[in-house]
Parts: sequence; structure tokens; C-alpha cells
Amino acid sequence: MKKHDIKHHLSKELLLAYSAGQLEEGFSLAIATHISMCDQCRVELESLEAMGGSSF
Repeated sequence: MKKHDIKHHLSKELLLAYSAGQLEEGFSLAIATHISMCDQCRVELESLEAMGGSSF
């Protein structure tokens, strides 16, 4: 499998909206596709989801 050279990454705001299910279906699919190929954005999303699931 060819490694993709991704130069652009998703903003925290976009990742939060995606995680919260606030995006329209087509946009959510595009974000999910990017996350599946981008290690940096996937790690950022996992970090945001972990913070959202923790209690203060």
C-alpha cells in the first residue's frame, strides 16, 4: 500500500464537531476518510475524545 503524503490537517474545531456528530453525512464521510489515512489527525482525534470522556 502506498503511503500518502498528507500536507494539510484538520482543525481541532472540525475534529470536535466530527467527534460530536455535528457534521452533515457527506462532510463526516470526508473527515472519516482523511482520518483513516492521516496518523497525525487520528492521534489528535483520539486525544480530544479521551479528554471529552474524562471527568473533572
